[in-house]
Amino acid sequence: MKHFKTLSAYFNYLGLPQPEHPMLSVLSAKGDNFMPCPKKSSPPITNCCYSISLKKIVKGNLNYGRTKYDFTNGLLIFIAPRQVIQWDSTAIFEQKGFSIN
Repeated sequence: MKHFKTLSAYFNYLGLPQPEHPMLSVLSAKGDNFMPCPKKSSPPITNCCYSISLKKIVKGNLNYGRTKYDFTNGLLIFIAPRQVIQWDSTAIFEQKGFSIN
């Protein structure tokens, strides 16, 4: 399992712009812009970062654990350091909102 020790390494893996500060990043989508979508799929990974994401507009199907949830009215995600995250092509979604890492 791949582990990312820095926010910069994690963002590089996701294909996101490098954070302006090595320990804090705020990504947001305003107007008609959608937030950058991470890679289409990923094997299990971990990082050393906390993340809080609020998605106001979500299009697509998402599972949390082994359960399918209805996220059509929005989604709030909390990720802790060393928490295993993984997604596949069925989790691709358009999103508006923000993410604090």
